[in-house]
Amino acid sequence: MRSGTLSAVVTLQHATEAPNASGRIVASWATTAIFRAAVVEEAANDTGKPEAIIGKRHITIRCRERDDVELASRVLYRGRPYEVVEIKAHDRRGLEIRAVAKDAA
Repeated sequence: MRSGTLSAVVTLQHATEAPNASGRIVASWATTAIFRAAVVEEAANDTGKPEAIIGKRHITIRCRERDDVELASRVLYRGRPYEVVEIKAHDRRGLEIRAVAKDAA
């Protein structure tokens, strides 16, 4: 994987629970890593799949190999959260992460 193709900045987050000021347990997301990646973004409308009706957006992220990405993780790209749905090896030392998000608009 060539470093010149890793032009996007992606944030990796994991779910966490912590007590708030009143002592109630609140679920939130904690940032665990910020890394460079190559992001290929494709709108669901172009795929012809039924997901286009409910406004889902799919992205594929290619990055250097990491061991902290899980299916329970989420990634932030351009301020939008995406849930990780698939993780697989790419090339010899790369990782490909497929993620999906519902459009807010």
